[in-house]
Amino acid sequence: MRRLASVRPTRAAAWFRPALALAVLTVCGAILAERFSAVEPGEVLALVRSIPAPRWAAAIGLTAASFAAIGLYDVAIHRWFRTGVPARRAAISGAASIAVAQIVGLGLVSGTLARWHLLKGLRFESAAGITAAVAASFMVALLVAIAAAGAVAGLPERAPAWLLPAGCAATLAAILLSLAQPRWLRVNLPSLRLMSQILGAAVADTVFAALALWFLLPDPTLLAPAALVPAFMIALGAGLVWGTPAGAGPFELTLLWLLPQVPEPELLAAILAFRLVYFGLPAILGGLVLVVLPGRGGLGAPPVAPTLPLAHAPRAEARLTRLGELDWRAFGPARFAAAETGQSLVALGDPAARRGDLPEALAAFEASARRAGLVPALYKCGARTALAARRRGWLAVHVADEIWLDPRGFSTKGSAHARLRRKLRGADKAGVAVALTWPGNLPVAEMDAVAAAWSDARGGERGFSMGRWSPGYVAGQRTLLAMREGRLVAFATFHDAGHEWTLDLLRTAPEAPDGTMHALIAAAIAEAAARGCPRLSLAALPSSRAAGLAARLPCNGAAGEGLRQFKMAFAPRREPLYLCAPGPLALALAGLDILRRVTRPVPIPSPAASAAEPGRHAAASRSS
Repeated sequence: MRRLASVRPTRAAAWFRPALALAVLTVCGAILAERFSAVEPGEVLALVRSIPAPRWAAAIGLTAASFAAIGLYDVAIHRWFRTGVPARRAAISGAASIAVAQIVGLGLVSGTLARWHLLKGLRFESAAGITAAVAASFMVALLVAIAAAGAVAGLPERAPAWLLPAGCAATLAAILLSLAQPRWLRVNLPSLRLMSQILGAAVADTVFAALALWFLLPDPTLLAPAALVPAFMIALGAGLVWGTPAGAGPFELTLLWLLPQVPEPELLAAILAFRLVYFGLPAILGGLVLVVLPGRGGLGAPPVAPTLPLAHAPRAEARLTRLGELDWRAFGPARFAAAETGQSLVALGDPAARRGDLPEALAAFEASARRAGLVPALYKCGARTALAARRRGWLAVHVADEIWLDPRGFSTKGSAHARLRRKLRGADKAGVAVALTWPGNLPVAEMDAVAAAWSDARGGERGFSMGRWSPGYVAGQRTLLAMREGRLVAFATFHDAGHEWTLDLLRTAPEAPDGTMHALIAAAIAEAAARGCPRLSLAALPSSRAAGLAARLPCNGAAGEGLRQFKMAFAPRREPLYLCAPGPLALALAGLDILRRVTRPVPIPSPAASAAEPGRHAAASRSS
């Protein structure tokens, strides 16, 4: 998983932000002093005292609601970072950190220190990453919220004209980047579900805060709440951009500019009362939390990813976890080979579970995905698992067929194998000889050349649900070599689970004679039969009945007619495989994720990691 880059600022950069904030505060203070030179302080204080008690109470209640929404930022970011911090603890630490930081100033520094202090066991760099992510995501969400408020209630006349198109562009960019997860960003963006939670929290936070300010207007008839909300959001953004403590200076000047219809004494009185309610009271409570909460202990030990001996996996294809993209995880009473893919938590194949445990396992799998802000999906699962998913109300789409046969009774005789016999005779006449080799005897250099030529001819290897060439990975497989005149022209590798062999890699050099691939498979069938293996899978073929996005999913190979003819030459049996998810949107998001991960696979880990069993967790926690 890509991680947030850790940047160490230079000494000049470290001083630039506070120096800029001080300069802005000084300039804004001078402008405000001149602007309010004709306003008597006594008049402003009298207007503050004239605010009725029920309106003070309403403002305090709305402030509490706003900070409850603020806590949800941290909940979403902790889920994105996979810190394992409970939601309630994340919300309290986030709200308290922001309450203190907005008074102290230097939000990134003070917010980081507060979170690190409150969440014992959280690394400092993780606390810094969370603080930075909260700040960055809120600014984007605020821009989107301003555009939404402008579309609903209209922006103030004096508001910059670019805010509305900028908000629309930010929305579109966030959606596209979350779906595409481009590598140049160097970090996995949050899922659309988490983005929607962050946006919802930002809208709730700012609307509640704006209404708190409205209730503190000495004369609320001067301004409608709908007119105040977008102006408040813009003023809040101005304060955050310039980085002054509590946005002091830019916030007031922006509100004065955007709300000329409100007399200056009344607006100044409302802002003064608002600062007492929205900044003063939360800062006091946040300070108390900083003192009291850490004494309740740390976060506890981080969750340990469960392991499952691959010999116990239900299907041989589970050995794909050795490449590191998929990981064995426990969900209820079952184990799934699963990975987080951007929008989805995708489990490949059937889980290791007893028949009666499937409903409970799927419920736990779905709950875990939702807690992480992801949609749950099962890819290439069998009919029994798909039926259990349907009983949960999920949709199941037939996306592929597992092509398999029983090696023990296999024979090339009969009309069904006429094409296979011709291919085998052609390979034999061309002098192709196939032999099983052992891990210690792999001709790695020759295999690497064949694999490179094969990959170059096809625009690269695919991943996720498909194996990729790596010496450490192949060393754990059954490998057959096809030689001609002393040179390697092709090789095939199989996952071996004892009860099942599954075709993984089939790589051929450009000069491989026709029938070489058939000879490799025929030799593997004979070897599996000699070992008493009851099932040999030629992997999957896309279903001819799949439609739409499901028809575009690569299921262990391209949907070309040549591949279909090659596999069907062995007269195999078919077993339907399904893509399951709870609803059409979840199905589409999972399908897009799988398509992206297959066609743009993540880098293969080091040889030592790829040889390990099982694979490492592909969705490791992020840190800054």
